[in-house]
Formats: sequence, C-alpha cells, structure tokens
Amino acid sequence: MNTSEIYSKLLELGTPPEAIKFVLSLMDEQAAALERRRSFDRQRKQRQRDKSRDNHVNVTGQSQGQSRDLSPSNGSPPPISSLNIYPPSLTPSHNIQHRKKNRFSEFWLAYPRKIAKGAAEKAWEKAIRIDEPATILKAVRDYKFSDDKEFIPHPATWLNQKRWQDEQNATIVKIEMTEEERKAKIREIWSTP
Repeated sequence: MNTSEIYSKLLELGTPPEAIKFVLSLMDEQAAALERRRSFDRQRKQRQRDKSRDNHVNVTGQSQGQSRDLSPSNGSPPPISSLNIYPPSLTPSHNIQHRKKNRFSEFWLAYPRKIAKGAAEKAWEKAIRIDEPATILKAVRDYKFSDDKEFIPHPATWLNQKRWQDEQNATIVKIEMTEEERKAKIREIWSTP
C-alpha cells in the first residue's frame, strides 16, 4: 500500500488532516531510517568482501599478480584507509552468552518446579538485567517453597514477579488439625448464620 492509498483510506475513515500528516511523517521517517540501515549494511558487506579478498593474499604478499606493498616510496606509514581496520563487532561474544546460559541452568536445577523452560529462560534474561545472577541464585536456594507443587509458582512467574526480592519469615509454623477438629470446624462454619 503506497502513501496516497493510505492517505485516502485515512480520509475515508474521517481522520483529521493533522493526524494524517503526523502518520505520514512517521512513515517517511521510518522509511528513511530503513534506507539508512540498508545502506549501512551494504557498506558493511562490501567491507567484508574486500577484507575477505585481501585475506586471500599468498605468503609472498601477492594476489592476482599485484603487489601488496602498502608503504609509500617516501618512507611514511601507509594511509589508514589501506589498512582495513574495522571496529569490533557490537554483538556479545559466545563466551558471555555461554556463561549466561550456564547461570540459567544453575537456576533451573535449583528451582523446585520444572515447567515452561523457554518462558523461564526469557524471564531469566530480563531478571539478570535487574539484579546479579548470583543474588537470584542465592535467593532461589534459600526461598521457602510450599511442599505442595501445586502452590509453587512457575519459574517464569517467580522471576517476573521478582520474588527473589521477597522478605520471608525464617520459620514457618505449620498447624495440623486432627480429623475430629477439622469436622468440628466445618460444622461450626456451616451452622453460623
């Protein structure tokens, strides 16, 4: 759908002209940003091709019959553009990703309810941006979970709700009733108006 079709559809819907202009300007900005990104990618790929071609130079320094002597005859260093110096990649290294995965596996092993691992891993990635992995791991190990798995939250829920930051009582008092006390309590509840 091109800009004129969008414009006519918005007019048909009764959109005010100011809003249409705003929408169209946003679309133009997005298109320009996309074109800048594509241009940057084309240039980056061209540099990679050039670098790859330069890496195929044989041991004697010659490639396709051309000499690779970059030093000028006057003894000054070669121009920077001929050195193929590129900035390092902005993506994190494999080792960092691997360590994060290992920390997640520690969490997964420590958590008492194993369900929805993919969602838990996504929640882990969000949680470690908020707090240190070691803090979360210590909290999950020290957390007082219910004995009944039904009442243990999913790991993703536990992480998303930042339960590692909860304050918990050091002792949990468990009150057990005998069968007779339980029946008496039920009768008491049902008999009250």
